[in-house]
Amino acid sequence: MLNLDAIRSGVMQEYPYRWIFFNNLIPKQELLELLNTFEYDKHREQFRSRMILDQGAEVVTNVEKFFDAVKNKYYIYPSPNLSSIWQTLVNELVSLPYREVVAKLTGLNLDRHIIRISLSQLDSTVNKDLAPHKDSWFINNRDSGMALTHLFYFSKDWNTNWGGSLNILTNEQRESVFQEIPPQLGNSVLFVCEHNAWHVVAPISPLAPRPRQHLMVRFYDRQIYLKYLNKNEQVKK
Repeated sequence: MLNLDAIRSGVMQEYPYRWIFFNNLIPKQELLELLNTFEYDKHREQFRSRMILDQGAEVVTNVEKFFDAVKNKYYIYPSPNLSSIWQTLVNELVSLPYREVVAKLTGLNLDRHIIRISLSQLDSTVNKDLAPHKDSWFINNRDSGMALTHLFYFSKDWNTNWGGSLNILTNEQRESVFQEIPPQLGNSVLFVCEHNAWHVVAPISPLAPRPRQHLMVRFYDRQIYLKYLNKNEQVKK
């Protein structure tokens, strides 16, 4: 399903940080099927985010099972009951070929990184107060090992007047917009989680008849992420 050749031939933008835009990673027919089976509550007017695969799940309580050195394989904790086409997409996103082309594109060594994949939706009731942020290595002042983010958008016939674009920023100010990327069905953005990778989702208009929908793939450095989770577990105790 994934057009790995498009990723393979892509060239990262270097300003204001390393990022790249795609609009040809998933064929139209598959995009429409994914859209039609995108899981969210049409009657719930608030943000909903659902993890559908987490290679880092249960790490804190099951450290010895986090990585099987003999099989050289990470344990995967997928969401049950995914539709077949979503399961196909997830399988491709955790595949070695996808990992390899993304690594070559970004210049990152992703051999020992874990992947977390989630589905999300935003509407005007929760989006208005979102601030510029970085998908950086630090969450709650702790190094989480986050290395890169890859977003896939699933909003068919999205009107740019409804807002909701991903704004690539040159600094932490909302007004420092370098590029606006609408969440239109088929659009995709990948960026390296660098110290200056500022971005923000533009406010969504109440006139938008449906939520802004996207899938988010994130790579985390395994060793750093493991330390991050263990520190959080110690704080809880």
